[in-house]
Amino acid sequence: MSADLQHEGRSFQSERTDDAEDQGPIARLVSSGMIEHGGVVVLELEAIRARLGERWPYKRSQVWETIEHHLSRRLRPEDFHAQIGETELLLATGDSREITLARALNIQKELLTFFLGRQLPRDLKISQVVSIDGDLMVSEPIDRQTMARAAAASQTAHPAATQPGEAAKAWSALSFLTTEGHDVELTFEFERVMSLDSFAGAAVRVRPVVWDRASGLRMGSDWRKGLAFVDELNIDLATLDAARPLYVETLARKVIVPCSLAALASIRGRAGLIGRMSRDEAAASASLIVEILGVDGGTPAGQLVEASSVLRRHCKAVIGRTDLSRTGLQVLKEGQLAGLSVDCSEFPDADRALLAALWNVGKLAKPVAKLLLTLGLPSMDACRMAQAVGATHASMRQPLTAGLAAA
Repeated sequence: MSADLQHEGRSFQSERTDDAEDQGPIARLVSSGMIEHGGVVVLELEAIRARLGERWPYKRSQVWETIEHHLSRRLRPEDFHAQIGETELLLATGDSREITLARALNIQKELLTFFLGRQLPRDLKISQVVSIDGDLMVSEPIDRQTMARAAAASQTAHPAATQPGEAAKAWSALSFLTTEGHDVELTFEFERVMSLDSFAGAAVRVRPVVWDRASGLRMGSDWRKGLAFVDELNIDLATLDAARPLYVETLARKVIVPCSLAALASIRGRAGLIGRMSRDEAAASASLIVEILGVDGGTPAGQLVEASSVLRRHCKAVIGRTDLSRTGLQVLKEGQLAGLSVDCSEFPDADRALLAALWNVGKLAKPVAKLLLTLGLPSMDACRMAQAVGATHASMRQPLTAGLAAA
C-alpha cells in the first residue's frame, strides 16, 4: 500500500485530504490500535537518495519496487507498510514497541546494506508515530540510547560462539538465534544427484536443514521465506563451509551449493560468498555449482544477471531454483543460467499423479534451460519418468546422508 504524504518536521500531512486512497493508511492505523502500543514507526531512507544523486528521479521507482519485493519476504500478513514521501517508509506491526523498533532497525540495515553496501550509524534514522490528529500523523525521532538498545537486540541475528574466543568458528556449533529471535539449529544433508543419461552419480548437493530447537521439529520446505538478509547470508556461508571438504579434496567431484539471491544481490553478501569461494579458487572453478534460490516473478531480471555473471568467474556453473510460475521462469530464462532445479520433494507418490506433475515440469521448465534437475523424487521409477519428460538430472528423497564420508 502507498500514500502520498508530505513530511513536515515531526509530522506527515496528507497532500489531498479529500482523496479516499490517501486516507487509507491513516484510517487503517486509527482503527488498528497499533499506535497506542508503540507499533508504528517511520524509517528514513534518505541515504539511498543521497547516494544516487542526480540519478534518483530515474531510479526512484526501481528502488521502491525493490523495497516492496524485500518487504514481501520480511513482513507478516498482519503487518502494514506504506511509502510516505520520497524516502520515508511507514511500518506498523502488532508487536510491542521494543520488538517493532528492533524489526524496523534490522529492515533499515538490510536495505541500506543492499543499496549502499554498508550501513553507517548516521544513516539509521527511525521515528515513532505517537498520534494522529485528523489527517495529520505526528512522529518523534527515536533517541540514540533507544536506538542503541534496539541495535543490541538486533545482534541476535548473528550466531553465538559456544566458547570464548571462538567467534570465527561460531557456525561450527550450528545453532543460532535468527533476527526475529527464533532459536534454531542448522544441520546439513548430502544429496546424490544422478545423470539421467547413465543413471550414474553426477554431483553431490549440500542441503541445509533448519530445526526449531524449542520443539525439536524440522522446519518445512519454506523455512527461508521469513529469514532476514543477514540470516540468509550466514546460512549460505555455513553451507559453503560444509561443502568445502567435498570439492577441495576431490576436484573431479561436482558439488551443488544453494545460495540465496537475497545474499548475492547485495554488495556485502556477494563479497562474503565470493570471498569463501576464492579461498580455494582452482577447486571451486573446477567443481562448485551454485544454485541460486529465492527467484520469483517479482525479481528484477538485471539483479539475477548481475549475480550469475559475478558467480561464473568463481565457480564451474550457476543454476537457478524455479517455482514453475511463468513469470518466475521468464526471470530465470533472462538470467543466463546453465540450468534449472525443481524441488519435487512434495510431489505425489502415486504413479499417475506423479507423472502428471513431472509432465508439467517438463512442459514449463525444459524450454527455459538446457539442464533440468528434478530433486527429491520418491523412487527410481520416478527418475525414469523424469527422464521421459526431459529432465537431465534427478535425486531421490531417501537415503540422504548426514556425513561427508557417506557423501
